[in-house]
Amino acid sequence: MKGQSLLLTLILIGVLAVVGLQVYSLTGAHSLSSGSDSGDAESLRDFASQLKANQLYEKSAEVYDEYVKGANISDAEKANIDFNTGKMLLDQVGDSEEALARFLRVTHLYSDVDPEIKKEARKLS
Repeated sequence: MKGQSLLLTLILIGVLAVVGLQVYSLTGAHSLSSGSDSGDAESLRDFASQLKANQLYEKSAEVYDEYVKGANISDAEKANIDFNTGKMLLDQVGDSEEALARFLRVTHLYSDVDPEIKKEARKLS
């Protein structure tokens, strides 16, 4: 039992180290705001998705925010990402303040938003 606990602890430390290195590299010299190309933007989106899949919801939201700010995507896609990020923060983290900020961004800042997403965002805000 003690051996299994040690092994699980070592695996967890390894996973956290890998995630930490990825966060450092993506928020450091490779930041979207420093003028990177669309391949880097897609890498950032994929990384945000991986963070979410590993239940690192708040860090995932931060990376999605960076992606939305720097990627060359339509307002409709930005609204969709912000809505889904808000739902994730509300449902998984219970952070109603951060979720509300994203829902309000969907209803007030973006044009050409899917009417169903806008309706749901209004309901939740």
